[in-house]
Order: sequence, then structure tokens, then C-alpha cells
Amino acid sequence: MTLHGWRQLIEWSIEHSCMDPHERAEVYTAWLSMWEKFCLDIIRDHELDLIEGKYLEPPADDEDEVMLDAAEPTGRRGQSSSTTAL
Repeated sequence: MTLHGWRQLIEWSIEHSCMDPHERAEVYTAWLSMWEKFCLDIIRDHELDLIEGKYLEPPADDEDEVMLDAAEPTGRRGQSSSTTAL
């Protein structure tokens, strides 16, 4: 699951919870603050890697195949059943 997927799952979980609207708003506000801190921590922790270009080159073809097979469910080998992008 991508980072976007995790965020969407959390937002839907809060939205469809059994909390009253006031409590839901409080929880969402608290969660949003934690999410933003989490994202900033990722940026801070990997900023040097991004500046140096470590994540700018795509993986080799065989590495890409392994990453897709491990990360996404597929109907047939190499064809993703999901079309959602980050």
C-alpha cells in the first residue's frame, strides 16, 4: 500500500467511525497534526538522499518486476489489478 493509500484508509476510518461529529472533528484535527509531523520527518530523514539523487533513477527492469509483485496484488503476472497512483 502506498503512503496515499494509508492516508485514505485513515481518513475513511475516521469519517465512517461511530464517533459523534464533535469528537470526529477533534480526532481528525489531532490525526492531521500527527500526519503532517510524520511526513515532515520522512522528508527530513531522506532529504540528503533526495538532494544527492538517490531516488531519482528508476530501478532496473528486474528490480521493478520484483517490487510490483511484492507490493501489489495482480490478476496475471505483471498486470496490476490496481490503477491508483500516488
